[in-house]
Order: sequence, then C-alpha cells, then structure tokens
Amino acid sequence: MNREKIPPMTLESLEAYRYHHRPTGGFLRAVLANDLLLATQMADCHNRAAFFDICAYVWMELPTGSYGSYEAVEEWLKGA
Repeated sequence: MNREKIPPMTLESLEAYRYHHRPTGGFLRAVLANDLLLATQMADCHNRAAFFDICAYVWMELPTGSYGSYEAVEEWLKGA
C-alpha cells in the first residue's frame, strides 16, 4: 500500500472514519462495505487510479469489524 497514491481528500475521509467514526461519501461507503462493483462505478478518475491502495488501506489500517458489509459500517458509525 502506498498512502501517497491515495487522493488527500479520500485519505482524510478514511482517517475521519477510522478515528472519529464519521460517515464517508458513497464511493468509500461502498468500498468499506465490500461492494466493490458499486465502488468501481462510483469512483472518479483519481480514486479509480488509487483503487488498489484505497482497498489495501482499508484492509491493513482499519480495525477489524469496521468494514466488510453495510451492516459493519453502520455499527462502526454508531460507535462515535
């Protein structure tokens, strides 16, 4: 994973989700929920270019249970 390839606003949103349980936009919500088909459809050109690194960040940096399904994302957001 190369954090530097992740667009700054996307990384900021991921870190706000991680540390402060803040909701993300639709693209990241789909990534977090493991709805990768929808995520690829929603990605802008910058996030599409960094898609592997964004997914790797989720897998390697986020706490287990904070991602993987829409239900997991909703539960994580309630923990704020």
